[in-house]
Amino acid sequence: MFLTLTGLLAMTAPAAIPPEPVRPPSIVRLTPVAETPSPMPKSATPPPPPIDPKMERLPALPPLPGSAARTPEVLEPQPRSTPARPAPRPATPLETEQFDKHFTPAPGVHDLTFVHPNTHRNVDVTFRLPDLPIKRFEVGKRQIVFDYGRRQVVLIFRITGQVDVRYD
Repeated sequence: MFLTLTGLLAMTAPAAIPPEPVRPPSIVRLTPVAETPSPMPKSATPPPPPIDPKMERLPALPPLPGSAARTPEVLEPQPRSTPARPAPRPATPLETEQFDKHFTPAPGVHDLTFVHPNTHRNVDVTFRLPDLPIKRFEVGKRQIVFDYGRRQVVLIFRITGQVDVRYD
């Protein structure tokens, strides 16, 4: 006897389950419930007292003892210190030999144009001189020295065309 797949399934299938009966929809009606007074009061803090319309401001406090003898101090604005600005550049570039004749060492930032002694090209140099009395001011072929005793500012003209500023 040969069994087919359909026959095998028919033998093993459970008996048919009867469908559930259809019930009509149920209607629910909500009715309002009467409020019952709660045992706890809604607000535990008492209401604020009414404001007296006659009293608009608080009374002024009496002065502290000893403060009546003092007069208020008037502070005047102090002038702001302005940052040092570079000096205006001369119309023509300076050569190192002319520098000592045309330049007076003054404290602050200096922005000058030199003719480089080796390359003969214009070079911009910015340096700052301290607010100290100068002891010595030397101009050489390749360097300019501002000597202030313990401090020095040296401009060094390199062979490559660069200018170094050293603060010692």
